[in-house]
Amino acid sequence: MIPFVLACIILACNQATGVNSIIGFNTNILLQSGLSDVQAHWGYVLFTIVNFLMTIGGVLLVDRKGRKFLLSVGSAGIIVSLICTGMLFRRTESLRVDSRDGVQAMATPVRRSRCFTTRKPRMISWRRVEMLARQSAAGQHL
Repeated sequence: MIPFVLACIILACNQATGVNSIIGFNTNILLQSGLSDVQAHWGYVLFTIVNFLMTIGGVLLVDRKGRKFLLSVGSAGIIVSLICTGMLFRRTESLRVDSRDGVQAMATPVRRSRCFTTRKPRMISWRRVEMLARQSAAGQHL
């Protein structure tokens, strides 16, 4: 029963880290963070090399220290990193400023005559909101 519970804990920690998504979408993540295409692909290559080297290190440690030791250290590392990430997320979210009213004001169409007041509000796309935010930041009048 204990090995099954340990296996479930390890699988849950692996799912919680989301490492497979980070590996699979590494280049997209780097592109969206502002890197150029070449830099993002070099980041992927570097990430893959580090991943490969750490795997080789783990294989060598299995022979020397044993699986139980690596299981304990790896699981503890995952749990500590998830706790630190959660604390960082909580601290960052507590400093968040609610900008909903400002964005809504930019996205709401200006009504110039009475005939528009009877019409239901239309859906507005995020591209339109982004364009309005850029125009507002550039000082252009809407």
